[in-house]
Amino acid sequence: MSPATQQDIQPTNRIFEQEVAGKRDVSALDRVYTVDAHILPPGAPMISGRENIKVFWHSAIEAMNVRAVKLETVSFEALGDTGIEIGRATLEFAASGAPLRSLRQSRVTS
Repeated sequence: MSPATQQDIQPTNRIFEQEVAGKRDVSALDRVYTVDAHILPPGAPMISGRENIKVFWHSAIEAMNVRAVKLETVSFEALGDTGIEIGRATLEFAASGAPLRSLRQSRVTS
């Protein structure tokens, strides 16, 4: 993927919402994050590398019983064939159904 604009990242965000969160398919993160991506989960240290990110999201989705995720891009910067996104996520939990807004990771895609 070679994101040129903020709009180019939206199909990738839909993969996260529909496949990763909606279907609990963390293998779809291979199409969301680069091998050397980083995420900044709220209240936790930065996580580096796609495989570590997959472990994080698998654990988070299962532990919090995430039913749905809605992603919102706050800022996007294109640097050649790399895009850097900072955004927010709204998570909906199956137990309570109450969404939680939090700062989402920055994601590097190329």
